[in-house]
Amino acid sequence: MLAKGERRVVANTPAGKRLMVLPSPEEDAAISAAIASDPDTVELTDEEFEGLRPVAETSPDIIEWSRAVQARRAREARVAQA
Repeated sequence: MLAKGERRVVANTPAGKRLMVLPSPEEDAAISAAIASDPDTVELTDEEFEGLRPVAETSPDIIEWSRAVQARRAREARVAQA
């Protein structure tokens, strides 16, 4: 059952469909207030958010490194299971 003001949406992601529960307006206001009160946190403007690019476009070497680490960990897990 949904709490008062709670909204659920289904998002299509590369990994498949995901159900997300969106915060109520009150929860969203509390989250925004917490962000605003933290001097180490900055909320992006719409323009800044629109300017973001996937890491695969900006730093493909990081993606390559991450995949290599994941492959190594998978190999190690297979060896540990054997």
